[in-house]
Amino acid sequence: MLCLFVDHALRVFIVPNPSAGAPLRQGAARVVSAPSHDAARAAARKQLEADGFRVRALSFALPDGLIAYVEERAS
Repeated sequence: MLCLFVDHALRVFIVPNPSAGAPLRQGAARVVSAPSHDAARAAARKQLEADGFRVRALSFALPDGLIAYVEERAS
């Protein structure tokens, strides 16, 4: 069985601590490869959590991409 992976652009916005009163920061651009839309969401969440983020929201924003709002975890 042939399984083709599709690249999905992932735009990340970092939500600051609410008490800081700072605006959102744009994170580094990423690419997630997955065989389906559902798998792309799961792969994006896994990648972001592995990089130390807590995912607040993750959805499709563009025809070929996802958008994520994340918080940095305390070290």
